[in-house]
Amino acid sequence: MPDLYLNTHQHHHAVHVTLVGPLNARTAPRLRAELNPHSSTRVQLHMRDCTGIDLDGLFALSLAHTAAAEAGGSLDLADVPPLIAHYLHDHHADHLLEPPSAEQP
Repeated sequence: MPDLYLNTHQHHHAVHVTLVGPLNARTAPRLRAELNPHSSTRVQLHMRDCTGIDLDGLFALSLAHTAAAEAGGSLDLADVPPLIAHYLHDHHADHLLEPPSAEQP
């Protein structure tokens, strides 16, 4: 099973994290560790190269989304592959796919 690679860059109004590989039970802790220090900021998670997701990956995204909201930040998913978007929809996690609100810089 391939590893998860994360590339993090600070941009003007957000932290951009590019995810490459599967988001599953084995890799979810790495994603949480990467996102945790940025929970009070706007994070845009680019998922174009996400090769798959399971319930543990979905749970990690949901927890990170909630933690960011509680800390005054946000987690916005970008470039979500259609199959992963379908998986999120099937598991009632559509709220993770919603675009950021207009009030954010």
